[in-house]
Parts: sequence; structure tokens; C-alpha cells
Amino acid sequence: MSRDVQIGQNLARLRGSISQSELAAQMKALGWKWSQSTVWSIEKGDRPLRLAEAEDLLPILNLSNVHQIIGSAFERDMADMVDRVRKLRDSAIRAIHSYNHARLDLAIAADDHDLGVTEHHEVLQEVRVGPIELAETYEVWAVNVAEGDTPVDRSNPYPLSAPDPAEPGSMLNFYMRTTGYRGDRG
Repeated sequence: MSRDVQIGQNLARLRGSISQSELAAQMKALGWKWSQSTVWSIEKGDRPLRLAEAEDLLPILNLSNVHQIIGSAFERDMADMVDRVRKLRDSAIRAIHSYNHARLDLAIAADDHDLGVTEHHEVLQEVRVGPIELAETYEVWAVNVAEGDTPVDRSNPYPLSAPDPAEPGSMLNFYMRTTGYRGDRG
């Protein structure tokens, strides 16, 4: 199979539910002289896809790497996996950011109200679990002893003392210590 035929098959697969006419119209809007027959010719392998065209196809097809279009099966798979890892990492970072903001809101609300012992303990348990503790929980969860993995002991030599409910702002200060917060980061 020629390289142009492989690229054409890749494009047809990646195009998914977008019609050849729709794809041509989107490329035309970017300044390319594409028509439905241009897409058909590329997908059949009769017309080569230019690198600059492949780069302009990325946002249209929601891709991040030209290897997803022009690469061999291995290169496409690798590019897809790298793209998936990047998207999941970015999603995890956004989730951790949201999680920390929710913890901060909880800490501030707890400091603004006179909590009973039970409520104070409940809030403390939630504010206590910062990103580092989440990572440690994941690390314990991900250990597969049956496969020979050994748990890592990451005991904290400097354990955090629980905040004093009588001290104003104590829950917020506790939040800051568990987050590793060093100022406003957005």
C-alpha cells in the first residue's frame, strides 16, 4: 500500500461523521481550494495530502498531532496514546484545582461558623486530604502486590496537628498547610 493510500484511509477514518463536503467547506474557509472531490481524491490516494493541509486539518478533526493523519499505524497509535495521556493529565490537573477550591471554600465556611465537635471533626477529615494525600492514596491503590509491586512507605516525619476549633482562622491555616499553598496561583 502506498503512503498516499494509507494517509487517505487515515483521513477517511478520522473524518468520522463529517461528510466530505463539510470537510471541504471547512478547509475552504481556511483558504484552501478544496471541494468534495478533493477530499475524495485524497482518501482514495490519488492526490497527496500536503503537510500544511494536514496541520490545518488538526483542529477540524479535533487532533493534536499530524502523525495521527499521516503516520503509519504505529505512529498513529503512539500519537493517539500521547494525546490521550496529555488530555487526561490536563483533566486531572483541572480536577485537582477544583478539588482544592472546594476544600478552601469548606475551610473558610467552617471558620466563619461556630461548629460543634462532630461537625468540626467531619470538616477536618475532608480538609485534611490534600493533593499529596490523594497521590499517596492512589499510590497505595495502584500497588499490585500479586504482581510483585511493593508499597512505598511515605510516612510523614512531620505530621500535621489538627487545628484548634477555638482559634479563629484555624481551618484555613490547616488548609494552607495541607495544600502546599504558596500564594494565589489562579
